[in-house]
Amino acid sequence: MNIRKVLISISILLAITVIAIGSYTRLTHAGLGCPDWPGCYGHATVAQIHNDTIANLNIDTTKAWTEMVHRYFAGSLALLIVAIGFLNFRQKINIKTTILLLVTIVFQALLGMWTVTWKLLPTVVMAHLLGGFLTLSLLWFLLLDSTKMSFNSNLKISKFTKIFSLIALITISIQIILGGWTSSNYAALPCLDFPTCNNYLLPNSDLLKNFTTAFNPLHAIGPNYHGGLLDYNSRVLIQLVHRLGAYINFIIILILIVSNFYNKYYFKINIILISLLILQISLGILNVKLFLPVFIAVSHTTVGVLLLLIIIALNYFNLSNNSNKQNTI
Repeated sequence: MNIRKVLISISILLAITVIAIGSYTRLTHAGLGCPDWPGCYGHATVAQIHNDTIANLNIDTTKAWTEMVHRYFAGSLALLIVAIGFLNFRQKINIKTTILLLVTIVFQALLGMWTVTWKLLPTVVMAHLLGGFLTLSLLWFLLLDSTKMSFNSNLKISKFTKIFSLIALITISIQIILGGWTSSNYAALPCLDFPTCNNYLLPNSDLLKNFTTAFNPLHAIGPNYHGGLLDYNSRVLIQLVHRLGAYINFIIILILIVSNFYNKYYFKINIILISLLILQISLGILNVKLFLPVFIAVSHTTVGVLLLLIIIALNYFNLSNNSNKQNTI
């Protein structure tokens, strides 16, 4: 048994879980369930908080537990990554990726602290989400590299496919950023219709006047951003840009799938991609139509994670093919 590979696989599952719990924490407004860090009202667990303190401070223990469970899972992931780093350094494998992974997990801990102490500052909340995606992506790369999976070295992959695989990776990364910004600014429900948004299909000149406000990352530290502080039109603009990004991703991934349609080596990946793509768009529409139910919203984030991993794998396989690796999937 390859202990290193097992630890990486467990870490990937745990990283996906941490992202999903983080999404649930935001959606249930539990991000400030514990206003201090790393403990909760000075304690390691919510159970240790005295009943009189809970009563005097009007503590919502459900939200406090949600926040602490998120921290426990994130802490467990950090410990696993340290163990993976130790094995990689000892075996002198993937040194650069390992250093980046360790730096990312340290910065993630800082972002987690600032998320709480800076009261859900949108830029920090978004960066914390992106840090989770980056952590998962690096772990996924380590797993792909440890299995040495690639397409048959004799397989000719068109330049068009390689280019659109890379474009898809870039656009889905941008879409994840837009999703994080939408979530951190509470801009998921300024529009209650689809495909239009308050009768707008695309941002018009009046809405675009709010662009610098809507996408300004330099918010003041101090105010409590719970519930969001942006005006209504700015939130509408954020939602419309997020939808526009979804349309662009749909087209690009669809072109990528069509370009590989008759390639038997891409068949399984194509089936997974089209299934996830349809599911993701359906979840996005349901979020609007059903007023952001927690389960569907968390699923929307999770499916976005899976789409990213498939696109990363596709790019890895393309690069592996260039390097003439011999194993096949």
